[in-house]
Amino acid sequence: MPYVKESTKWHAYQFCDPFAAGSFIVCNKITKIFCQPDCDQHPITNLKSEIKFTSTPMEARNMGYEACQYCNPDNLPSTDVELLIKVVGIINLSIGFVAPLICENEEDNNSQIIQNIHKDTELPTKRRSSVPLINDDGSVKSFDSALSKNDSDHYKLVDLACRHLALAAANNVFGKEEDPTSPSDSKRRRRGGVLGFKELAAKSKLSAWHFHRVFKSVTNLTPKAYGDKCWDYLKSYQE
Repeated sequence: MPYVKESTKWHAYQFCDPFAAGSFIVCNKITKIFCQPDCDQHPITNLKSEIKFTSTPMEARNMGYEACQYCNPDNLPSTDVELLIKVVGIINLSIGFVAPLICENEEDNNSQIIQNIHKDTELPTKRRSSVPLINDDGSVKSFDSALSKNDSDHYKLVDLACRHLALAAANNVFGKEEDPTSPSDSKRRRRGGVLGFKELAAKSKLSAWHFHRVFKSVTNLTPKAYGDKCWDYLKSYQE
């Protein structure tokens, strides 16, 4: 997926998009540290004036920035991003969810979300007859044709959670080396990857309960079930 425009990079940075890792470097003008765009170790600023994007770590170093010790931006990931985009796209199509969001045009993203909500309200009863949109307090609200910022953010967060699940499944299937400093990793591995819904909730900045409810209301699947679908597809691809 191309991360060319400044607006696309900004969205990827704001939502810690895991597929953006290796596509560009995020430099924080205040801390003088540069990171991968999906690094969640440092607070994410909402001020564009505090952030500069560069194409390579060397470019960032030449401008006086130091590498983040957490995300190790000098080592580019070897993940096949195009394959992961394909996985997420195919699975989302099969469950009636939107195609991967955060494209170049924000209006196109919102249009996809609105179309998805309309479509879900017309689905047969084998899936829910309507998609309950979840307020920040966890209550269910009725559908409104006008897309609120809350609805848009929820769909984007679920879309990004799907990406994290696909990436975790790929690391599982293709045998990415575990972190030797985390002996518990092997115990947490499962078919859908190593990410539980509590970890995904933390990445989404929602409570575990609220995240699980939002994810299932939007996709009609639990995070684990979605991860299992990613694992099944990638395992079949590997074979």
